[in-house]
Amino acid sequence: MGLPSVVFMSRNEFTEIFKSEYIKTARGKGLSNFQIFRKHIIRNAFMPILYATSGNLLLIFGGSIIIQMIFNIAGNATGQGLGQMLADGVTAHQYYFECFSILFFGGVFFLYAIFLDWMYVLVDPRVTLRSGSELLGFKVWKTRHNYKSTNF
Repeated sequence: MGLPSVVFMSRNEFTEIFKSEYIKTARGKGLSNFQIFRKHIIRNAFMPILYATSGNLLLIFGGSIIIQMIFNIAGNATGQGLGQMLADGVTAHQYYFECFSILFFGGVFFLYAIFLDWMYVLVDPRVTLRSGSELLGFKVWKTRHNYKSTNF
């Protein structure tokens, strides 16, 4: 997803929110345009844009590895880029290096996903941390909506 599509998506999100009923209600209550923008529009438009563009991190990282290999760009003190190191690890059968790199980059993207979840909690007031329950040392998210389960 390139910059033009992000701008187009942002514009669509903002115009959709501007037309909603709760913006009209906020204007009726006498809130200033800045307060409406900060409290209502940013909170509702920010997260879909953030989640839609989060895949760009994977594309940028993968693309940089391929670009380093094609153009032989030096990336560290040894004169090799990360892409060249990963390619040499495959051809030299360095399985431990390949396993480490897969686990390391998987962990980086896992931490990035947790960061996105924390951002969602900070931006959206309807989402809170569930008290008392933890998963792998992290709090599990839940919304404030309590849905009753029906027994059939």
